[in-house]
Amino acid sequence: MAAQIDALTVNDLDPTIEKLHRELEDMAPLVRSVAVDAVQIFAYVAAERRAQEERLFIRFLAQSLILFVLMGIGTYLIVRLWRELENARFRPRASRHP
Repeated sequence: MAAQIDALTVNDLDPTIEKLHRELEDMAPLVRSVAVDAVQIFAYVAAERRAQEERLFIRFLAQSLILFVLMGIGTYLIVRLWRELENARFRPRASRHP
């Protein structure tokens, strides 16, 4: 098509433009089909990326909650151990010698 446009001369401008117009009208369904297919592909890719992003967010949330629970359990155990050590230090020791 670019070659046809480049080959236009002043004398045959009207017939060539009419021929070009007819060819473009004949190609309209093909162009429309390609454009619609491209939009569908872009929509599909965008939907897949959104779904992947949502899965990644859910995974991050689950990992964060698990780590938060583990941190809470660790804190509880540390406090409990610290209290037991404090109580053992101040508890009177029983004498083993009667």
